[in-house]
Parts: sequence; C-alpha cells; structure tokens
Amino acid sequence: MSIYKSNGHLLLSFVNKPYLMEIFYSLLRGNWGNAFKRFNKVWGGYSSVRYLPSECVSTKKVNNVFRRHGKIIKKRGYSILFPPWYRLGLWIRFKRITKLLWEVDKLISKTFFWKYGEYFMVIIKKHP
Repeated sequence: MSIYKSNGHLLLSFVNKPYLMEIFYSLLRGNWGNAFKRFNKVWGGYSSVRYLPSECVSTKKVNNVFRRHGKIIKKRGYSILFPPWYRLGLWIRFKRITKLLWEVDKLISKTFFWKYGEYFMVIIKKHP
C-alpha cells in the first residue's frame, strides 16, 4: 500500500538534529552541555522546565526513510543562523544584526547549508 496517491506529493517538516545557530549560541555562552543536546537519541524539547521526549532527525535519515516512496524535489532549511522563535529576546535586543542574519539565512538556505537550520522542509514526489 502506498502512503499517497499516484502523482502525489508529501510536504514534510522536521526539527533538525545539527542546528548551527543553537550550537554557536550555546558555545558562545559557555553552555557546552546544551550545544549538542539535539544529537542525543532523545531530545527534551524546547522547554527548560518541562521535559518533552522528542527525536530530532537529520536530512540523511529523512532521505533514507522516504527514498523508497519518492524523490525529494524541493528542500529548505529555516533559522540556520537567524535566531529561532524561542530566542525572541535576541531579535529585540539586536535588531540590526538579526535583520542581516535573516537576509543571510535566505541566501544560504539555497546552498549546502540548508540542512543545518532549526528545522527543515522537504517536498517528496512519488515515484512514477
């Protein structure tokens, strides 16, 4: 049984495992333990007060899982260097820098670095 109809498409988004901005930010603040938390088998989620067991995935894993169903025809990473929604304080405090980071993000999301954002989106077209 197919997971979608003939000539169908899947639009999927995932919380990313290798997330550059968070790694850089945590390392700059000296929080080494937080910098690579997403690389654990189970990640505790965004909350610092409530543990929500989750799994972050890599683009490679998504490709391996969905390869038999179709081909990735479009991909995009989000918040590669731009601060994510839960870092709103950074947006407010450093408006000029975050505006620049937003423009940089838009450019590098079309390069190899697309796979290093906070999350990523792929569109998969079913094999004929």
